[in-house]
Amino acid sequence: MLNHCIVMGRLAAAPELKMNTRGQELCRFTVAIQRRNSKDTDFIDAVCYGQTAIYLCANFAKGAMLWIEGALQQEIRTSKNGGSARQIILSAAKVGI
Repeated sequence: MLNHCIVMGRLAAAPELKMNTRGQELCRFTVAIQRRNSKDTDFIDAVCYGQTAIYLCANFAKGAMLWIEGALQQEIRTSKNGGSARQIILSAAKVGI
Protein backbone atom coordinates (compact mmCIF):
# COMPACT_ATOMS: atom_id res chain seq x y z
CA MET A 1 0.00 0.00 0.00
CA LEU A 2 1.14 3.54 -0.71
CA ASN A 3 0.82 6.51 1.62
CA HIS A 4 2.38 9.49 -0.15
CA CYS A 5 1.03 13.05 -0.21
CA ILE A 6 2.20 16.25 -1.83
CA VAL A 7 0.40 19.50 -1.03
CA MET A 8 1.08 23.14 -1.80
CA GLY A 9 -0.28 26.06 0.18
CA ARG A 10 0.49 28.89 2.56
CA LEU A 11 1.49 28.74 6.23
CA ALA A 12 -1.49 29.73 8.38
CA ALA A 13 0.78 30.85 11.25
CA ALA A 14 4.47 31.37 11.93
CA PRO A 15 6.17 28.01 12.57
CA GLU A 16 7.76 27.46 15.99
CA LEU A 17 10.57 25.04 16.72
CA LYS A 18 10.02 22.85 19.80
CA MET A 19 11.59 19.75 21.33
CA ASN A 20 9.75 16.49 21.94
CA THR A 21 10.24 14.30 25.01
CA ARG A 22 13.10 12.47 23.26
CA GLY A 23 15.03 15.71 22.67
CA GLN A 24 14.28 15.81 18.94
CA GLU A 25 13.32 19.05 17.18
CA LEU A 26 9.75 19.23 15.92
CA CYS A 27 7.44 21.74 14.34
CA ARG A 28 3.64 21.48 14.20
CA PHE A 29 2.06 23.80 11.64
CA THR A 30 -1.03 24.35 9.50
CA VAL A 31 -1.13 24.88 5.76
CA ALA A 32 -3.99 26.74 4.07
CA ILE A 33 -4.81 25.26 0.67
CA GLN A 34 -7.26 26.93 -1.68
CA ARG A 35 -9.46 24.50 -3.58
CA ARG A 36 -9.17 24.50 -7.35
CA ASN A 37 -11.81 26.65 -9.09
CA SER A 38 -13.27 27.70 -5.74
CA LYS A 39 -12.88 30.33 -3.04
CA ASP A 40 -13.03 27.64 -0.33
CA THR A 41 -9.91 26.94 1.71
CA ASP A 42 -8.88 23.73 3.48
CA PHE A 43 -6.57 23.81 6.50
CA ILE A 44 -4.20 20.83 6.76
CA ASP A 45 -2.39 20.13 10.04
CA ALA A 46 1.18 18.92 9.62
CA VAL A 47 4.27 18.03 11.62
CA CYS A 48 7.95 17.66 10.77
CA TYR A 49 10.99 16.58 12.75
CA GLY A 50 14.76 17.06 12.92
CA GLN A 51 16.51 18.96 10.13
CA THR A 52 13.24 19.45 8.26
CA ALA A 53 11.75 21.24 11.29
CA ILE A 54 14.86 23.41 11.68
CA TYR A 55 14.80 24.33 7.97
CA LEU A 56 11.08 25.15 8.02
CA CYS A 57 11.32 27.40 11.09
CA ALA A 58 14.43 29.20 9.83
CA ASN A 59 13.21 29.90 6.29
CA PHE A 60 9.42 30.32 6.34
CA ALA A 61 7.03 32.82 7.96
CA LYS A 62 3.27 33.16 8.21
CA GLY A 63 1.73 33.41 4.73
CA ALA A 64 4.73 31.90 2.94
CA MET A 65 3.96 29.61 0.00
CA LEU A 66 5.49 26.15 0.34
CA TRP A 67 5.09 22.55 -0.77
CA ILE A 68 5.12 19.59 1.57
CA GLU A 69 5.86 15.98 0.75
CA GLY A 70 5.10 13.28 3.29
CA ALA A 71 2.59 10.73 4.54
CA LEU A 72 -0.75 10.87 6.33
CA GLN A 73 -0.81 9.69 9.94
CA GLN A 74 -3.59 9.24 12.45
CA GLU A 75 -3.04 10.59 15.95
CA ILE A 76 -5.25 9.62 18.86
CA ARG A 77 -5.29 12.16 21.66
CA THR A 78 -6.74 11.60 25.11
CA SER A 79 -8.43 14.51 26.87
CA LYS A 80 -8.32 15.25 30.59
CA ASN A 81 -11.80 13.79 31.08
CA GLY A 82 -10.77 10.46 29.53
CA GLY A 83 -12.29 10.91 26.07
CA SER A 84 -10.28 10.40 22.91
CA ALA A 85 -10.18 12.21 19.59
CA ARG A 86 -8.65 11.15 16.28
CA GLN A 87 -6.88 13.53 13.97
CA ILE A 88 -5.30 12.99 10.57
CA ILE A 89 -2.06 14.94 10.09
CA LEU A 90 0.50 15.19 7.32
CA SER A 91 3.90 14.00 8.53
CA ALA A 92 6.28 16.05 6.37
CA ALA A 93 9.47 14.43 5.14
CA LYS A 94 10.38 17.33 2.83
CA VAL A 95 9.37 20.99 2.57
CA GLY A 96 10.34 23.56 -0.01
CA ILE A 97 9.51 26.72 -1.91
